[in-house]
Amino acid sequence: MSRYLFACVALMLSVVVVPGQPAQAQTDACQPAEREMEYGRAALEDAKDKKGLLESASQFQMAATKAPNCAQAHFNLGVVYEKAGEHQKAIGPLQTYLKLAPTATDAAQVKKKIYALEYRAKKAKIPRAPKPADLEGFWRTKGRSEPISVTAKGDWLEFDSFVQSLDWEGVGKGLGKKLKFRLNGYQLEGTGHTMSIEGEGDDPGHSRRINCLREFISKGVNLDKGGSTWRTVPVHGQLSQDFKSIVFRFTDLVMVVNECRFRNKVFTSTFYR
Repeated sequence: MSRYLFACVALMLSVVVVPGQPAQAQTDACQPAEREMEYGRAALEDAKDKKGLLESASQFQMAATKAPNCAQAHFNLGVVYEKAGEHQKAIGPLQTYLKLAPTATDAAQVKKKIYALEYRAKKAKIPRAPKPADLEGFWRTKGRSEPISVTAKGDWLEFDSFVQSLDWEGVGKGLGKKLKFRLNGYQLEGTGHTMSIEGEGDDPGHSRRINCLREFISKGVNLDKGGSTWRTVPVHGQLSQDFKSIVFRFTDLVMVVNECRFRNKVFTSTFYR
């Protein structure tokens, strides 16, 4: 900790002055935690980083626990938490300080400090937007033993071996060896990806499937280029707030072979790490 910062904190950790309350009464309230109070001040003097500040806070916490009516212990705990950047944790001890010392000479100043801490704590809870680099590394998914490597390339994310035999709600959908997605906030926007149309129903040897395809083609229904069973379908992903999981979704046609018709079905798959 810099000398200037320590001097500022040390000044704030001076004796609390409560008008109308005898100084001896204030001292007596803190007497059971005298040792912890001095430990806290010593730890603060030695602190060089946040870890050191939190060590000091732990001592003042023990002091506040041992001497709950010691206003100075709660004040010191709140101030050290503030300097450690733990704004939410700093609020409670300072509020307790004001309850124990409502007429203290710095009561108005401490009240304003609490307002500032509330603002900073609230601001800190607002999640930042993810960056492609946040998602680099290895991901896993159901039905695949080997991890999938994700690489950031500018605004794009490339999923290596995105999936041979990926389990989309129990249906293996081959989407190619690599897929690219553009990260837009918490959305992964995929371009068109080629996959085959799945079939539903009893169809030994795929004979019904083949006959249905012939029927559709004869009627001029364009399944894709030249009536192929391979289609280009967009795949999109939704990233979780903690960046630890991605739910991919896409809608594709499913052939109901017993009725020789198609229906839309939404497929999903979750990646996690």
